[in-house]
Amino acid sequence: MLVSKSVPPILVTTLDEVVKVVNYIKSNALRSRIFSTFCEAMDSDYKNVLFHTEVRWLSKGKVLNRFISMKNEIMAFIDNEEINFPFMMSDVWWLRVSFLGDIFDKLNSLNLNLQGAQENIITISTKLKAFKEKLSLWNLNIAKENFASFPMVQENPSKSIIKKEVEETLTLLSASFDKYFPYLDVEKMEWVVNPFMHCEIQHLEEEMQENLIDLKSDLVFKRLFTEKELSEFWLCLNSKFPKLSNAAIESLLPFGSSYLCEQGFSTLTEMKSKKRERLQMIDEEMRVCLSQFDVVAQANAWNVRDKASFLAAALRGPAVEVLQMIPEQLCLDFNALINALESRYGEEHYQQPYVVKFKNRLQDKK
Repeated sequence: MLVSKSVPPILVTTLDEVVKVVNYIKSNALRSRIFSTFCEAMDSDYKNVLFHTEVRWLSKGKVLNRFISMKNEIMAFIDNEEINFPFMMSDVWWLRVSFLGDIFDKLNSLNLNLQGAQENIITISTKLKAFKEKLSLWNLNIAKENFASFPMVQENPSKSIIKKEVEETLTLLSASFDKYFPYLDVEKMEWVVNPFMHCEIQHLEEEMQENLIDLKSDLVFKRLFTEKELSEFWLCLNSKFPKLSNAAIESLLPFGSSYLCEQGFSTLTEMKSKKRERLQMIDEEMRVCLSQFDVVAQANAWNVRDKASFLAAALRGPAVEVLQMIPEQLCLDFNALINALESRYGEEHYQQPYVVKFKNRLQDKK
């Protein structure tokens, strides 16, 4: 979504045209099967193009990469179908598609690097800072007509034609990153990431500075640091260095992404799916997910309305249906959402059908 707002209009049009071609092939079941057979006859590495969807944030990059990989097959199929897509006859158009494929690939890679249970606001900030610096480097290289950072564009001998479009895209993208991800001074948090390295600690209280010195000199804790996850390590120090431990945990607690919230509800919907081999009560699992959500809410100082908004946004799959169980005016009522979730996924929801069956059997016996 960020990239879609950060590219020149001509590249937005190009992306829409790619989606148009993909939709032409995939929107008709018979045509899609014919295309697959066509690809098999051409001994292609792939049997079909990927369907684009706005919901999945990795979609555009994957669609573009597959589209470029299947250029010959798509061109031959379109020619055989006698459908008129005049833009596909342009080498410049394909050059723009290649650039979009390269830039989306880099952003997808960044998105994946920002996900994970062990990611925190410090690691995320450093990765975003590194990507911003890469954008500046790429812009300098493009000014010298060095396209090495964009491999698919680099292969095209006419790459200099889209030089201005590439520069404009990188400039707009850099401005968007500055807007959506403002600078966070993480240098003062280096001691949290690695307390055994030389880092700035003058801003800390004197007691905490002394604790850090003691910590650096302790070989047992140094070994523990290599064996534990970062958050676990600081929790282990709570008994000996409570003030230092609490300050570190407060720095690690804020979430830079909604990964853990989405993961919790994805797990919930997976347990609720038909893939289960036997009946499993998920009331306890749901309460664990909600407890984790409460920790996140407290760390970010969310009010009740904020909690309701983020909880509703974190729901995935069948869990989204709970929003239809409550009146529209209560959709931002946190307690109403919790009650709807308990009604749908709680223990009573699973017991009720079996209670009814049991009663029916008793009646049949009578």
